Amino acid sequence: MTAHTGLLPDEWLVSYAAGALTEAQALVVACHAEYHDEMKERIADAEAVGGVLLEGVVPARLSVGALDDAFKAIEALEDEPSSVKPTAPAFTDPRMPAPLAALLGKL
Repeated sequence: MTAHTGLLPDEWLVSYAAGALTEAQALVVACHAEYHDEMKERIADAEAVGGVLLEGVVPARLSVGALDDAFKAIEALEDEPSSVKPTAPAFTDPRMPAPLAALLGKL
């Protein structure tokens, strides 16, 4: 059974903390959290649990050229033309959640 102790199910909050939601779902969570301190605390708890779990993971050995390969991939990205659109004027309606205003400002 899905745990549901608030506006959004716990699975969404844990997935949000892990970065596993779609952009639309993450926006819903971020906007709700903007107005609900308890939800922010639950997200912070989920992030902390994720951090503890990561500390227990045994690091994998990288190949000899892994770092060089990573730098080459970054350089290749920097050489590509930017697909960033010009930023629209910022939305300043105080009733609008900041995550939504930030997204709308990028469109």
